[in-house]
Amino acid sequence: MSQSLIGPIVFLKRDYAHFEKWLNLDYEALTWQGRFRNDFNQFWDIFFVEGLSLGQLIDRFHFCLHSCEAGPLSSWLKWLMNHLVVYSFLNKESSIKEISLQTGLSLSEVSLILRNFFVEKCPFLEDELSDKFQVNHLVSPNVNLTFEKLCKESSINLKEATKKAQTHVMASLEVTLYKEFKVLTDKMISKLFHPNLNLKKIKRETNWKLQLKFWRDVVSFLFVGAILIFIVQQGNRLWENYLSEKISIYEPKLQWLDKSLVFRSNEEIQNDQNISNLPTEEGFEELDEVEGGLLPSIQDNIRYEPESEVELTSLENLPLDFDEVDLETSRYEESSERGYRDSRYGNIKVYRVLMRTQDTFEMKKQLAVLLQQYKVSQADNVLPGTLVPGGMYYNLYVPRKFLKEFMAQISDIGEAVLYESRVRLRDIPKGKTKVFIWVKRI
Repeated sequence: MSQSLIGPIVFLKRDYAHFEKWLNLDYEALTWQGRFRNDFNQFWDIFFVEGLSLGQLIDRFHFCLHSCEAGPLSSWLKWLMNHLVVYSFLNKESSIKEISLQTGLSLSEVSLILRNFFVEKCPFLEDELSDKFQVNHLVSPNVNLTFEKLCKESSINLKEATKKAQTHVMASLEVTLYKEFKVLTDKMISKLFHPNLNLKKIKRETNWKLQLKFWRDVVSFLFVGAILIFIVQQGNRLWENYLSEKISIYEPKLQWLDKSLVFRSNEEIQNDQNISNLPTEEGFEELDEVEGGLLPSIQDNIRYEPESEVELTSLENLPLDFDEVDLETSRYEESSERGYRDSRYGNIKVYRVLMRTQDTFEMKKQLAVLLQQYKVSQADNVLPGTLVPGGMYYNLYVPRKFLKEFMAQISDIGEAVLYESRVRLRDIPKGKTKVFIWVKRI
């Protein structure tokens, strides 16, 4: 089985038989207790054809690896290819350099395959073997290392140690059970019918198919992404329209003012057919009279009851006598009597408490105790402690004599911010003050 160092490394039928025996394959496991033995033999006979060189066999391995997806079958083929390289080094009197030149594998790839094999067989010689197979370029000292030379320099009998391949899980992998195995065999029958395999042509065809698949996936992804973006945009627009319909902004509407004339040029105003509808000098004087005469009547029929500006306060600023406070005039009240806004400010104080908590149930429990202790009553039809988005809501009547103590107890429960407001309310029971409490859940 010796081979000339100059010519290519050729494998004959007896070489394949010896290589198969040297691998120490577990045929019962490979063929699922012999049920797929014919399929495995068919694959072996198609792949290992007599008279092929080591380079041609490596090309066949590359073809198979290129044809099947990553997985157990691909790992098994890599394991088989690496052991063919090792077998050539052991039995063909080939050096690392010769194997690299004939297979197309780099020197570092060949030396790494050989190093891993020998370390598995002789792990106690790891340092020595790593030094021997440290071959990365043509000027490395061991680039022409052969198995005979390695045996002479080794301290043990490497020939006896490498008589059989290392027992490995790949030697008993049930490759015949995978559907890819049958597909690969059929592809080999159609492609590997002669020893001169045109691997470059096959790679070009495969690469073209992979590129076509890649661009198909890219176009599909962009198309789906564009549809999703369009749907999101339309959904946002519909949602904005829905919210805008739900929100109403109340403002005074003076019907006698023509707002369409704002920011119009003089030429447009002169050409307007409705220019005669504009008030004259006397008309503007009438508007002034309307402002002085009509607006007071508007005050009598209040259009809406917005609250006054809110003032941040504290417990120390709470008055001692709340009966007197209700008689005070808001310091935010306008001095002018002509405008209609003066009726929007009340002379009754209400208090708002903003609180934050991590446990709303515990906070609700503590507030319930305080409500009962200070005889706090419900202000409207909303039950105290009603859950709202983000927390809880309280609308309460608190007895004035307990108000300051009640606020202090609330501040002791948790972090609280107290606000004071002036509103126009006429239905507050005598001797009580309205208090709003919002508990925000963190």
